[in-house]
Amino acid sequence: MFKINNLRKSTRNSINFLIRSKFSVLLLLVVLGSMGLKIYLAPLILKDLVPDTVYELDFAVNIVEDSKDEHRIFTYLPQSDERQIVFDFSLDTGTFSYTQKDNVEGLKAFWEGVPTGNIRPIGYKTKIKLNAVKFEISSDVIIPKNYPDIDEKYLEESGMIIFHHHEIQSTWNLIKPKNNNNLTDTITSIYNFIFNEIETRKSQAALDTVKLIQLKEGSPYSKALLFTALCRLNNLPSRIAGGLVLEGQSKEHWWNEVYIENRWIPFCTIYGYFAEIPTEFLKLYIDSNTAMQATDDLVYKKQFRFSKFLNAKQEKQLNRSDKTQKFNAMYILHQFGLDSKTSGVFLLFPLTALITAFFRNIIGLLTFGIFMPMLIAAACRYTGIWVGLTSFTGIVIIAALFHGLFEKWRIHKVPRMAAVITIITLMMIALVVVFGSELNTKMNLLAMFPVVILSFTADKLNNYIESKAWHDLSVATLSTIIVIILCYAAFSSALLRSIFATFPELILLVLLGQIWVGQWVGLRLMEHRRFRKLLQDEQQLVPLKEGNSSVMGLNFRNRIIVDQLNPKSLSEKADDKIEAKEAFNNFNVPCPDTLAIIENSWEIEPFIEKSITLEKFVIKPNRGSKGNGIVIITGKDKNGLISASNEKWSDEKLEQHLMEILNGYYSKNETPDKVLIEAIIEPHSFLTNFAPNGIADIRIILLRERIVAAMLRLPTNQSGGKSNLHQGAIGVGVNIETGITTSGMDRGKVVEYHPDSKLKLANQVIPHWDKLLSVAHNAQKAIPLGYAGVDICIDKIIGPLVLEINARPGIEIQNIRGLGLMDEFKDENLDL
Repeated sequence: MFKINNLRKSTRNSINFLIRSKFSVLLLLVVLGSMGLKIYLAPLILKDLVPDTVYELDFAVNIVEDSKDEHRIFTYLPQSDERQIVFDFSLDTGTFSYTQKDNVEGLKAFWEGVPTGNIRPIGYKTKIKLNAVKFEISSDVIIPKNYPDIDEKYLEESGMIIFHHHEIQSTWNLIKPKNNNNLTDTITSIYNFIFNEIETRKSQAALDTVKLIQLKEGSPYSKALLFTALCRLNNLPSRIAGGLVLEGQSKEHWWNEVYIENRWIPFCTIYGYFAEIPTEFLKLYIDSNTAMQATDDLVYKKQFRFSKFLNAKQEKQLNRSDKTQKFNAMYILHQFGLDSKTSGVFLLFPLTALITAFFRNIIGLLTFGIFMPMLIAAACRYTGIWVGLTSFTGIVIIAALFHGLFEKWRIHKVPRMAAVITIITLMMIALVVVFGSELNTKMNLLAMFPVVILSFTADKLNNYIESKAWHDLSVATLSTIIVIILCYAAFSSALLRSIFATFPELILLVLLGQIWVGQWVGLRLMEHRRFRKLLQDEQQLVPLKEGNSSVMGLNFRNRIIVDQLNPKSLSEKADDKIEAKEAFNNFNVPCPDTLAIIENSWEIEPFIEKSITLEKFVIKPNRGSKGNGIVIITGKDKNGLISASNEKWSDEKLEQHLMEILNGYYSKNETPDKVLIEAIIEPHSFLTNFAPNGIADIRIILLRERIVAAMLRLPTNQSGGKSNLHQGAIGVGVNIETGITTSGMDRGKVVEYHPDSKLKLANQVIPHWDKLLSVAHNAQKAIPLGYAGVDICIDKIIGPLVLEINARPGIEIQNIRGLGLMDEFKDENLDL
């Protein structure tokens, strides 16, 4: 119940904002007015919203062997008529010359050339909208004597269509109806005889009608010949139609058409269609006996492949010009050269951006890059979802493996990422060489994936690998895949493409949705899980009224607290460690000594030479965050420096790391940075007893110079000597009145003892507590943030030293203390 109430309150606040906003009301009126006007001017526009079932047909011929002779290949191309609409046709001629000829049989396509070398496949690809049609035949129609509008050949014997033979005549005398002048009775007798009495042998060669009557079994084509013969025997114009059955495995098929009441009506004695044709029958030709032929000695493989999907009607009407097209965004974009697929993706970009924002800000899924899943989903519209997802996952895995390898070789970060991109690109080229004929266009599109994916994921991938956060890497990969699938579903939805093509003004409503997501200040869904124990305990202790939780989420912290209490100029000063230290010095706030500041690459070598005499120091990116890039050097041996995590640091490795910091790889905005070298703190014995191989600190949260929360952060071997919780440090709650520790927590799990030192975490008295609080107050006065997190370490001689001040302190402290922070803001004058 609590989750629902909290959700309702946050939703209501966001909706109230939209209602109060004149901008929102104006947008809503514009959208509704525009849609209403369109429907009034073109009522049929609503019918076009319902998508069609469409087949995509891919015909390909692959030449197996080279030849010195010229060869010829022909096939029939699908054409539009009253029941089938052909659109988005594309042709592949390979290295052959191409011509086409339209005649009474159908539209013939010819490829001619000498197949030498690695000839590309030839063929075509198209989309086809097919309709099922059922005809009604009047029961009292008499067979006409003359057909002035019909070619006589449809009533004559020809080739394998024999009906003046005595066996054909005698068979007809046995099966003919009482009134063989009645058209319906006659055609029914012919149909029933062939459907019920003649067995179908699909693998059998074609037989003429006489042999078929004798054997009583034959191929579908032979049965179509017999149906034609018996119709012509009774003065019914008949012909054979051929094409493909687009169901299961596509196959060539033949059926009949009989001229009845001024129209050609279909009959199929194989699948049992009387005066009807089903959706999956694609007509390619009439009278001919095959869909494709080639010169006799040409060795080749042919394949008709198809897929069925829903398609926006607007995508097959781009060449049509009528009243409704004036409102069709796809049609307008088509005039500027965009094909239907590209324009469909383009129109849905805002919606997929909303989906991405929703899953980040409302659900709380963290992905590689903010909008990278949307871009990959768009690419998947061309390659297919499984090809795209497999490529994404494979690229992340390969990048992680080679990234680790190149890191061992001490290659700098940017060249390292460039090398990973190169290796993946080489793998893609190898796939094209090996499977190029099968993968074709998809591989061409996927060749861009390494650059697209890695350019967006480089930083996060690097951070996960360097901190060995394999669980977080797996979660981020899975979250990214989930959002990719959802965005792909939106891009692939024919209904959505239809709606946004017909009413592109709906993008303004998407804009309102994005504003709503931006106004959301409630807990994210994943935060309900993250703080579930705290929320449950709250509910049990005090029956909460609607939405009165004391748990603060990231949305509230970012949009309300940080935005309103921390001016940008002060936040930037806090983020700049060097500038912050200058401010601290002006207010006599004790800090670790600054040993060096490196601003340019030529200052690195002198520092490395000096580092031999320093022995112990801390390297910090000036504008880094979450502990990324921080290295704590605690000693040295004959091979070089040693870090707090017992890692060896040679001069070459140290130089590489310093260059990466200068190049901005750890800075928040990825801009060139400075290196801050500080004297290492000799921690108080209280801290070293817990964590002898790292620097523990105390984080104190202040709200307008009022201390509201505190925790002790203890490094572990897992965290590499760093006190950052997300890297594996232990968080321990602290009573702000007494300075006595409460319970400890390790990444969401309550722990009683430090995992390395095995010391008990609770009921420990932190030394110099009053002075710690005083130092924290002075730090906030030096940089007067309204809401701040001050990190303080206790030196065994000097006492409390401020490490940094944070303008966006994390919210995990609520779990660690077992208390939410929202109650602290009740009396603050905040615009909610």
